[in-house]
Amino acid sequence: MKWLLIIALIVLIFGATRLPSLGRSLGQALRAFREELKKNR
Repeated sequence: MKWLLIIALIVLIFGATRLPSLGRSLGQALRAFREELKKNR
C-alpha cells in the first residue's frame, strides 16, 4: 500500500511524460556506479 502512494506522489511531482526519461537516466547512473565499483575491487 505504501509503495502505491509513493509511486502516485512521484507521478504527480514529475508528471507522467517525464517519467520514462527519468527512469532511463536513473538506470544509466546505477549501471555506471556498479561498473565503477567492480573496477575498484
